Amino acid sequence: MKKLLLLLSAVVIMASCSDDSSTNPSIDDKSFLMTNVGSYWIYETTSYIDEFPPVTYLDSLNLDSKSKLNGTNIYYCTMHSDTNNNGNYEEKVNSNYDFVLGANKLCLTKESFIDNFISFGGEFNVKTVLNWSEEYVRIGDAKSKDWTILSQDVLFELPKHKVKIDGNIKVNVSKVDTTRIINIGNTEYIAYGFELKLDIKGQAEREGFTNPFYPVTYNMETVFWFVDGIGPVLIEKTKLKHTTTNTSATFPIINAKNSVLIRYNNTN
Repeated sequence: MKKLLLLLSAVVIMASCSDDSSTNPSIDDKSFLMTNVGSYWIYETTSYIDEFPPVTYLDSLNLDSKSKLNGTNIYYCTMHSDTNNNGNYEEKVNSNYDFVLGANKLCLTKESFIDNFISFGGEFNVKTVLNWSEEYVRIGDAKSKDWTILSQDVLFELPKHKVKIDGNIKVNVSKVDTTRIINIGNTEYIAYGFELKLDIKGQAEREGFTNPFYPVTYNMETVFWFVDGIGPVLIEKTKLKHTTTNTSATFPIINAKNSVLIRYNNTN
């Protein structure tokens, strides 16, 4: 196995909120997010759990506060779920969404991005071993067609499964070529999409196995759809897929999930 010191030679490519790399026209910077504190988005979320019937509930994403750090506006949002459909949204989701707006761009803070799109609530213990300097991760860009967020060799753990992975994590984003019609209430809106792809390839090690070393891959895709002046109106996540030659290996279960905006409030 490689040593953790190999991280010093890892290749990291981060897409900054201040870099333009294309002239592909699309939405402008005000389109990505409502920015008034107190604004919220209500989503109907459906989780698909293999052979079981889909589970549907409501999520509320709330813009709680905002601040300015070194000239950059950060918008702090929390997600709450109404899993028993009583309208109270009492279950707080572990991961926050802390957004950053740049010229024609939407970013997440690094920690928020890792929690929601790589570590999956601690299933992949990568927060302390990913080696990058950028504080903001670009997930939407009106003027770029595609970009690489991260490409890095890394040694990390799956603590719940007592497995170590020595491999590569890569995350790419590309703008969806076509627009989409989204209905919110009785109104139709044109939405613009960005597809985020996570790919992990490596060698796994699990103590106690007769053959403790085996190759693994993990893949997952998320598509964000945005409407001018509103924000994310549809979020589509595929199930975390995996492949391996070890038939007795265990893996994190991250289900496919679709979240559709059903109402919103832009507090003035």
